[in-house]
Amino acid sequence: MEVQIQIDTLIENLKALKPRLTDDVVKNQNEFKKVLEVTLADEASVNNKIVETNFAETHNSEGGIPAWVNKEYPYDPLNPRKPNMREMMEALSGQKLEVLYKETELESSNIAALSSELLYGTVPEQKDNRDWNKIMGAVNVLEAARSQNSTINKPTIDIANELDQYKSIIRQYAVIKDSDGNVLKSLVGAEPGMKETLKNFGVASISIPKNLEQKIVSEKFDRKVLEIVYDYKKENHNFTDQVENLKKNNFLVNTLEAIESKLSQKIPLEELEKL
Repeated sequence: MEVQIQIDTLIENLKALKPRLTDDVVKNQNEFKKVLEVTLADEASVNNKIVETNFAETHNSEGGIPAWVNKEYPYDPLNPRKPNMREMMEALSGQKLEVLYKETELESSNIAALSSELLYGTVPEQKDNRDWNKIMGAVNVLEAARSQNSTINKPTIDIANELDQYKSIIRQYAVIKDSDGNVLKSLVGAEPGMKETLKNFGVASISIPKNLEQKIVSEKFDRKVLEIVYDYKKENHNFTDQVENLKKNNFLVNTLEAIESKLSQKIPLEELEKL
């Protein structure tokens, strides 16, 4: 069953990849490996059977309005919107907001902060085309949001330089960048939740370059941040390690190899579903 879940998730990600395919075979293969990395990056997504399902098929809806929509707030099925804070907090916590607020102040505060970051802080507004019905209809809303963030951002960890008037480096700090080089978030202060932040932005082990430390020339750089980033990289299996672990299941490995082979041969993506 877990194998089927992984394959289904991979197929969905490949459908999302289709519009980005070019005639450049090497580039296509790299794109495929990135999608595969995201699909397999978190083993918990398999163990917990995190499947992005069709919301309309698994939840009751009325008049085309998804079940996650709070009836107190307007929703136009012809012009769908993202969840608001209340709807996201309830989806993440699995509780009504009134019940959540009866819990400890710290817990409700953490859920509010997480909801705000996922809704407004993890993806640039101009690139935010996330499928919120699919996210909110997933078994694990948090992991579904992180997966789409990773697909949209294609994030990398880099070192940013602060220069003086003479173009000399006076400060350096780690940042999360999207595929266009835009800084999504600065990683400073070595806050306790930094690893969770990396997950929220969709950072995978492959997103952390091997030469990251070589970019640091400032003695004032916070080395604790670097330690956290490297610990995160170790905790998240890279692409090669994942494939090696999956070799125990020949069926899945053969399926993935067949998909990559078809992609490199520029066979139409629709054919992949026939595997």
